[in-house]
Amino acid sequence: MSRSLWKRKDGRWGGEERVRDPRTGGIVKVSATARTRKEVVARLEGRAQRVKDHKAQRDSTCTFADAATSWASSLADVAQYSATTRELYSGDVRRYLADGGLAIGEIPLSKLRGSDFEDALGEMRSRGLSASVRRRFLTISKAIIRREMRDGRLGFDPTQGVNRPKSDPIQPKAHTAAEVREILTRTSGTRVGNLVVFLAHTGMRVGEALALQWPDVDFDASTVRISGTLVRITGEGVYKAATKTKGSKRTVPLNSYAVEALRRQAQMQTADAERAHSKYEFSGYIFTGDFGNVLDLRNASRAYKDALKSDRDGESIESSFHRLRHSFATLLVGTGESANTVAAILGHNSTRVTLETYAAALDEFKSQATDRLGSLYEADSL
Repeated sequence: MSRSLWKRKDGRWGGEERVRDPRTGGIVKVSATARTRKEVVARLEGRAQRVKDHKAQRDSTCTFADAATSWASSLADVAQYSATTRELYSGDVRRYLADGGLAIGEIPLSKLRGSDFEDALGEMRSRGLSASVRRRFLTISKAIIRREMRDGRLGFDPTQGVNRPKSDPIQPKAHTAAEVREILTRTSGTRVGNLVVFLAHTGMRVGEALALQWPDVDFDASTVRISGTLVRITGEGVYKAATKTKGSKRTVPLNSYAVEALRRQAQMQTADAERAHSKYEFSGYIFTGDFGNVLDLRNASRAYKDALKSDRDGESIESSFHRLRHSFATLLVGTGESANTVAAILGHNSTRVTLETYAAALDEFKSQATDRLGSLYEADSL
């Protein structure tokens, strides 16, 4: 189709081009201005191509925060995201973009550049946010940009070439066996005492344990079947959702301590029901509150930390349910269990996650193994 170019009185160049819209068959006029003739031609060609691709001529002028908020509101219709992931992503959008948390949120889509995302990641790092949080922010940003490009509001990907933050080298510090024993002593007899014993002997994620129901337990085989995780969604309450990954859906063996903790929990529920009478709710969940209601992570964590506060000697224990899981895995690796076995029990999708997370413990065990072999050679030489 025809194209016209001219030099304006202010020294800049202008241009127009007529393009046939393949959807309607009609003629669409695109225009552009720039400092040089070459730049005008490039812009006209780009806008003409966007018409042919059924896209808007120009990039949207809405801010990145506006686009992020719109994207977050559409997550409920995206089947690929679990309820937990939707809540996590929506929270990040509110925290870092919608509420003015990061400067990048105020930048119009048409002016976004890769350096803006690198600056945002640097700002998050300076605030002490972990690499996993920064990586998730970049994942969210890429999803938002893809949506804008798909719908014709953006003609380029400013996140292309932006490197994902590297993993944090520091892993949570595992408790020693003696510290775990002290934790079990302090939490014994509390509302979460049986839960803590169960977690310490299974390495289960706390959400997985809280989602367990009595039919999931096979006392004859001493196993428990994990099929979901308990989540709290803002505005929706607490409910059982799908596991974190496909590998998380598994059957976990129970040792005698874990089995005994479940039997004590059943006795506690019977006592609770007798005290509460008609107010008791038979929810079917294993770890429950005083009235049979499901025990969610927030209340369980608060009870756990309260039980570990200063004892008679004035000493507190810093811990979390995640750290208890990390301790289980580290101590299990120390017994000589293979990475495959540990990964299967923990519900890791692959042994790579296990090897990366517990590399230090594995290295220490390998050193001990070679020392034992050396001692064996020395004994045989005598």
